Amino acid sequence: MGRIKLLAVDLDGTLLTETKEISPATRCWINRTIERGVIVVFATGRGFVNTEPYRRQLGLDIPMALVNGAEIWIRPGELLEPRRFISGDGALRLYRLATENGAWFWGYTEDRLVHLEEWTEEEFSCGWLKLGIRHAIC
Repeated sequence: MGRIKLLAVDLDGTLLTETKEISPATRCWINRTIERGVIVVFATGRGFVNTEPYRRQLGLDIPMALVNGAEIWIRPGELLEPRRFISGDGALRLYRLATENGAWFWGYTEDRLVHLEEWTEEEFSCGWLKLGIRHAIC
C-alpha cells in the first residue's frame, strides 16, 4: 500500500467534540500527521467564517473544501475558482417551501450563516452559496 499523502477531515462529528472543541488528543494527532508530511484538509459543510477559528487554533495554512464543496480554498484568502451563487429567486422559492411546510431553513453567504429566525426580506438580495431545509417527519 502506498504512503498516505492527504487526510481530509470533516469538522462536526469528526474533528470536533460534542462541545465543538478540538481535544488535546486530536490536536496532537493532527500535528503528528503533519509532521509526517501528510497534508491535512478540512472538508466540511461549514462556511469559511465557521471554519476559520479551528484552522487558526491548529495553526494550519491548508487547502479547504467548504460549504459542501461550493468553495475550494487553496489557502486562506485564495479561492481556487470564483464563487457561484444561488439567486435571490432560488432562495425565495426554497424559503417559501420551508416555511409553508413547517421546516427549518438556513443558508450560507460568503461571510455568514443565517438561520430561519434571523431571515429578513433583505436576505433575498444576497448571493447564497448553500441553502438548507430540514423537516422532522413523524
